[in-house]
Amino acid sequence: PILLLLTILSSDMGDNVVSFVSISLTKMVVTSLAIYFVGKIILKPIFLFANKHGGSEVFMALSLLVIIVSASVADAAGLSMALGAFIAGLLLADTEYRHEISSLVTPFKSMLIGIFFLSFGMTIDLSFVAEKPFWLFASVVGLMTIKAVIIFGLCKLWKQTTAVSAESALLLSQAGEFGLLVVGGALSFGLMTQSVGQFMMLTVGLTMILAPVVAPLARWLGQAVERKSHSRQPYHANQTQDVTDQIVIFGYGRVGQGIGHLLCQEGHKILGFDKDIGHVNQARVKSAPIYLGDASHFSTLKAANLDSALCVVITLDDAQATHRVVKGVRQINATVPIVVRVHSADAEHLLNSYEYVDAIAENTLISANLAEKVLNQCTLSLNEHTDQLDKG
Repeated sequence: PILLLLTILSSDMGDNVVSFVSISLTKMVVTSLAIYFVGKIILKPIFLFANKHGGSEVFMALSLLVIIVSASVADAAGLSMALGAFIAGLLLADTEYRHEISSLVTPFKSMLIGIFFLSFGMTIDLSFVAEKPFWLFASVVGLMTIKAVIIFGLCKLWKQTTAVSAESALLLSQAGEFGLLVVGGALSFGLMTQSVGQFMMLTVGLTMILAPVVAPLARWLGQAVERKSHSRQPYHANQTQDVTDQIVIFGYGRVGQGIGHLLCQEGHKILGFDKDIGHVNQARVKSAPIYLGDASHFSTLKAANLDSALCVVITLDDAQATHRVVKGVRQINATVPIVVRVHSADAEHLLNSYEYVDAIAENTLISANLAEKVLNQCTLSLNEHTDQLDKG
């Protein structure tokens, strides 16, 4: 719609504005639909023929040809060439060869994006930045705030959680390269003065530069909101019940679930903690006493009631977090036995140096089990071979 609007505003409307806009919109819609549907009809047999009789070069040439033809038809109909290229992209993405086409055009994509941003950088007037630093800063903050509010509202309208809505709003608050395309088009059509266009280009560009800085902040905000929303729920670590003679499991993922299931079958009481709400919900469906909590936080260790625990099992995926948890458990209870799943022999040797700590490396267990299976199979094969010799 924005590209269509640019084309309409840049045209000479004459006296009858309503009639001109109606005719232009009709012509544009008909042209866009014609490109799309005609393209859908003829592209499939053409690409099928190229797949049978051509190679990757033919695919690449056809893809570029589709883009050029679509952009040229759009331009001939009075539309923007960018709109025609956009429709061509939709056509190519709708074929069963889209993944192969995507891999072939990736080098062009990287090169053209580089040229696009290089050309944008060449249009920046640094003296203009020095003249209006406050208004540029205010505009960047204002644009990102307005977008964040709109996206947050849309996420809530589509019934997303507050944490997801907040993270999405901040993560998507910057302007995109399409904004540069629109402002550049408006400048080329004479719809903006040079000073206004320069200001808008700088505002859009600065929000894009801030994107790598905003991304980790968005993740932190989402996690903080999620923690706050979970803190009052019955599955949070601060809601644990007082238990004694329990086996505490930190990390209730794939390995932790297997251990917890076997311990419950043997009649032991378990108390599990995991920072992944999905793992917690999955376990609580089976009525397992698993709580949401990060084992690397001291509050979670306190909630585990380690003073009365029979044993502590640690099955975290993060090696550094595992080491911190072992040290944290030892600060609370110096004698409780700790069994740790580790990922390397070095970590196994390091943790085994602690008193009452038994660290087991995954590769050691897998190697031992595989070696045992191999030896059993070899023994069976030797016995069968001996039997055949005796019979012979």
